[in-house]
Amino acid sequence: MNDNVKKWAEKLDGRRYGDMLSRDEEKKLKNLGLVVVLGVSDDLTEFCGAISDEVGCYDGNDIYVRADGTIANNESGTFDHFVPDNNPDFALIKACWKRDGYSWTYETDIPHESFDILDDGSLYCSGIIFAVEDMPKTYKQGDTVWFIEDGNSTSARFIAQSEDCYVLVSTYLHCSDFDEQLEEMCRETKDEGGVNMMLIKCCETYPSQNEAKEAINNGKKSSDTLSES
Repeated sequence: MNDNVKKWAEKLDGRRYGDMLSRDEEKKLKNLGLVVVLGVSDDLTEFCGAISDEVGCYDGNDIYVRADGTIANNESGTFDHFVPDNNPDFALIKACWKRDGYSWTYETDIPHESFDILDDGSLYCSGIIFAVEDMPKTYKQGDTVWFIEDGNSTSARFIAQSEDCYVLVSTYLHCSDFDEQLEEMCRETKDEGGVNMMLIKCCETYPSQNEAKEAINNGKKSSDTLSES
C-alpha cells in the first residue's frame, strides 16, 4: 500500500462533517494519487482527490470505479455502458447506509485505510482513502504491458481482458469482441504459427519497464533476506 495512505487517514480522522477537506488538501491528494471516499447527506457519496466525482447512494449502493476515474454507475445507480463481471479493471466500493453506528460506511477490496468523520461529536461517516496505484490496473487495446518472465522484464501488446487475466500478443488484432480475438489468435497460430499468445495474471503486470525492474529487485532483496535468516 502507498505510504501516504495511512498518513492521510490519520490526518483526516476525527474531522467534522461539513469541514472535511479544503481545496488545497484536495489538490495535494490529487498530486499524490490518493482518493478519499465520503458520505454526504443521506443520498450521496463523494470522491475527492485523484478521482473527483459524486454518486447517488440513497439507502446504499454498489459503486464500480476504474483507476482512470470512470465510475460505471454514477447516474441514477444504473449501468449504462458496462457489465461488472466482464470488466475486472473496475473495483467495487460498497456504500452502506446506517451500519455499525455510522450513517455511512464503505467496503472494498482495494487496499485502503479508514477514518471517522464526526457530526456534533457523534460518529457520522467511516470514510476510506486509497491510492490509485493500488487499484486494478487498466490498459487500453494496443498498450504496451510489462511483466516478468524468467527473472527479466519483458513487454507485449495488450488486446483484451478476461476475468483475472490480461491477454497479450506480439501482433495487434483489431477485433472488438474478446471471443473473436481468441478465435482469430487460434486461427493465425494454426495457419501461420506466428502469433505469440500469453495469458498474464493481473497482479503480475506492470505499467512500465522501470516498475517491472523494481519488482525484480525487490524480489531479489526479499529472497536474500529469507536466505540469510
